[in-house]
Amino acid sequence: MRLSRLFPLVVCGLFVLAGCAEEDTSNDDNLETTTLTYHADIAPIIQAECTSCHSPDNIGPFDLTSLANVQQYSAAIEQSIRSGSMPPMPAKDTNCREIDDERIMATTDKRKIIDWIDAGMPAGDPSTATALVEESADDFLVTQEVDMGVDYAGAPDGDGYDEFRCFVIDPGWTEWKHLKGLGMKPGTRSVVHHITVYLQLPDLKDAVDELDAADSGPGYDCPSGPGFTNGMFIAGYAPGSSNRAFPNNATLSLPPETRFVMQLHYNFAYDTAPDNSSMLFWEVDEPSGISPRGLTLVDQDFYIPAGAESHTVQSTSYIVTEEELAAVPDFATPVFETGGQIWGASAHMHTRGKSVRIDLLRADGTEECLLDIPEWDFNWQGSYRFKEPVQTSAGDEVRITCTWDNSAGNQPIIDGQPLEPRNITWGDSTFDEMCLGGVSMTD
Repeated sequence: MRLSRLFPLVVCGLFVLAGCAEEDTSNDDNLETTTLTYHADIAPIIQAECTSCHSPDNIGPFDLTSLANVQQYSAAIEQSIRSGSMPPMPAKDTNCREIDDERIMATTDKRKIIDWIDAGMPAGDPSTATALVEESADDFLVTQEVDMGVDYAGAPDGDGYDEFRCFVIDPGWTEWKHLKGLGMKPGTRSVVHHITVYLQLPDLKDAVDELDAADSGPGYDCPSGPGFTNGMFIAGYAPGSSNRAFPNNATLSLPPETRFVMQLHYNFAYDTAPDNSSMLFWEVDEPSGISPRGLTLVDQDFYIPAGAESHTVQSTSYIVTEEELAAVPDFATPVFETGGQIWGASAHMHTRGKSVRIDLLRADGTEECLLDIPEWDFNWQGSYRFKEPVQTSAGDEVRITCTWDNSAGNQPIIDGQPLEPRNITWGDSTFDEMCLGGVSMTD
């Protein structure tokens, strides 16, 4: 079993998914046989189950907020429902943690949509529209949005696909700010592999300005992180992510003149459109007194043989007391910070990912599953929030298990042709691999 570095973060939930309805096992034979119409029957289902992603400037590749658009994409909707690919729910809570924001459409609602499509998709009377589902109190409320300030069209070197570019995001704060959440909005999702955001406190301004000024292009080249010391990772985005408040009503307080460095990992293998991504802020008047925390498991020491259909690695780290943490030398076995409440978990691999699992190993020898994704989907990554938090204490360990499929049948397709299988190690490129896990906490 390999021990890997576990990095403390400031915020909880690297990447997040919106909520959805729970499974309804009602018998399909009990459905009413009356005529279904869009306004009375279908619009509320689409709004509740689909438009959290399929709306303008959101995760979904097309908009489903109007009757015309639902009719236009009806074939794709029916196919996705029948195959079970939508709503997307890669994580499973079977024999694992009960998830608060499951994406599971009721069986009766699936049947209604399919029957309505088969009946010719009648609109019905708008006056009969059923009230739409109200937004939950935990939906992300944007009080400020700041973009990169440029439509960036990259010119990557090397393999011609990947580029890492940092942009300084200055929200212009002149007083202390208390945040209930931080978010990201990718400008062109087809080229944004991921976004990582680093906190730049006022005393680091000169160091960041020097990096920015030394590069003649917009932003600056940053293939291995933000390029300045003490730049604390604070938030992130990956395909399939959406934005959500910190858990447990936690808030993050930041001083005047705080800025952020947003590292964009671009992949231009499938699109070359320019990008102008944004940071989103949810400001509140007063701090809650509860601090968001996060911890990331990362295993960089792996070797995936070419052609391997199933290759697995595991890494663990353990939790210590405050006194033990102070006594641990830098070169010793990496450890968690002291215990707290775990509110959610996330994972990140690339295109050859097969499955990933995160487990809590109690000091008494028992194990608890935190996250189980048996079929990894690169396009639908995210954090999963638990229905109940998990209390951790000294002596506990956390284990991440990553499995990849590096066979010939599971290779990225470039210009219509799959890549040849090759030996793969840790790497930043989209066509390398990673094994990452995030644990969202509050103290």
